Amino acid sequence: MRGFGEIAAALRTLPEPSALATLVRTKGSSYRKPGARMVFRPGGLQEGGISAGCMETDVKERVAAVLEGRRPLLVTFDLGSEIDLIWGTGMGCAGRADVLLER
Repeated sequence: MRGFGEIAAALRTLPEPSALATLVRTKGSSYRKPGARMVFRPGGLQEGGISAGCMETDVKERVAAVLEGRRPLLVTFDLGSEIDLIWGTGMGCAGRADVLLER
């Protein structure tokens, strides 16, 4: 991934808005550390990463609401929950993560 400053500068030149996902806090098992970022660009393009793939699909779906509403959103993922039948499967994504989504 290129430097974040370079990416942010390039995104500001685009006519369509982009979104940024930042991993702000983790507890338990996590592949990425707080501060990890992922950019969602126009046309569905993505750059960076906030996990090993455990959260990206859900985050991508929530980005649309952030872009439409223009308000940041803090989302908590509890990937170790016993009721989490999809991600609580021993994939190394068994922790809790807070992700800030912003335009």
